[in-house]
Amino acid sequence: MRCVVWLATVGVLLSASIAEGAPTRWQRMRVASSSEEERLIEQIQDRLLDHQKDQTSTFAETLMAEDAQLHKARAELDQAQAGSTNNWKLRLLYGKVMFGLARWEDARAAFSWVVGSASVPEPIKVEVYSDLAIAEARTGNQQNEVETYERGIALEPMPAARSTMMANQAEAFMVSGLIERAIEGYRGAVELLSFADQRTAFLASPTTYWSLGVALDRAGDLEGALASIERARAFDPKDQMLSGSNWFFVPPYDEAYYRALGHWLTARRASDIETKVAALEVCVIAWKRYLAAAVPTDHWLAVARRRLALAEKEFGAAQTVAATPTPTHALD
Repeated sequence: MRCVVWLATVGVLLSASIAEGAPTRWQRMRVASSSEEERLIEQIQDRLLDHQKDQTSTFAETLMAEDAQLHKARAELDQAQAGSTNNWKLRLLYGKVMFGLARWEDARAAFSWVVGSASVPEPIKVEVYSDLAIAEARTGNQQNEVETYERGIALEPMPAARSTMMANQAEAFMVSGLIERAIEGYRGAVELLSFADQRTAFLASPTTYWSLGVALDRAGDLEGALASIERARAFDPKDQMLSGSNWFFVPPYDEAYYRALGHWLTARRASDIETKVAALEVCVIAWKRYLAAAVPTDHWLAVARRRLALAEKEFGAAQTVAATPTPTHALD
């Protein structure tokens, strides 16, 4: 309703200005300038739509791939000085294009201005908060990311979008070492998905359950972690979502932690010793990769070291079983 009221207000203001009589020279210049801006807005929107037609995803980062349309849009926006304009539509489109080109600081600055502008309707700000939070995450500003999601969650009325915001905020909590708040956020996100449409729930559930699993493991609950990942694989058996363009890891080496748990689940559920040995071998490799890449201040180093020791123990035991000759029975 807010958006409709805003449009109606604009219509009223335009009618009032026309009723005042013939426009002055300054007013005519302003109208011409406004028309040029509106034409540019339509042109940029068309470019983004053309770009998006080739994208298969409908999530927040559908503009990630660089192509000619985005570069053309950026050149046109730069020429119009859209990065410093007071026209919120242009500033928002500038942020969208910078987001698509992975120019995170530029996107962050544009989105920050939009959500702080009193002239922007609240329904528009809801989506912008989500994009801004991702830009904050990409630039390593976890505290700002958490606060941005908090504001967005307070405004977002749709369960699916609200769930995504809560899950992403939980990611920021986990990166900051606040594991209990992360678990609470993931569980809240999972609960909200029960109110979402079936397709959205199907697409969003895998990564939410995966992240909940990682959080549970980091809280000391390995069995709960593997059970959550097993739920994720009920939706996405081949872990394709983890490799999709809509998913990114913060820090990047965190992917190894996810992979290690995934291989471990495969080993624990294996029906034959060969599969178990192979899965535990890559599990151990993934844990070593995580520990080799982790920074000294990483919150989860101690947990990862314990997990590596346990995985190596299970790997050794499985190798022993695999090397033991199968008992044979003498023929009668």
